[in-house]
Amino acid sequence: MTKLHGQVAVITGATAGMALAAAKLFVTEGAHVYITGRRKDQLDNAVSEIGGNVTGVRSDSGNPRLCLSTASIGILAGKRHGVPSWM
Repeated sequence: MTKLHGQVAVITGATAGMALAAAKLFVTEGAHVYITGRRKDQLDNAVSEIGGNVTGVRSDSGNPRLCLSTASIGILAGKRHGVPSWM
């Protein structure tokens, strides 16, 4: 069994860089990860790159139509996969 089996994480801005690397590590260790990103194409690419156990949520704090708070994403995660252990 992996270290994070059955746990849930929310990682914002995880379409590139350290946040993407963290999301990959969490999934490798068994967590289901919710990642956020502003651009749909980058978010879709990150989800594909990570593989399984990941859900992409488009969110942009600078755009009222796409602004989802981290707490809202945590509630969504909790309803689908369990209360997040990391946000």
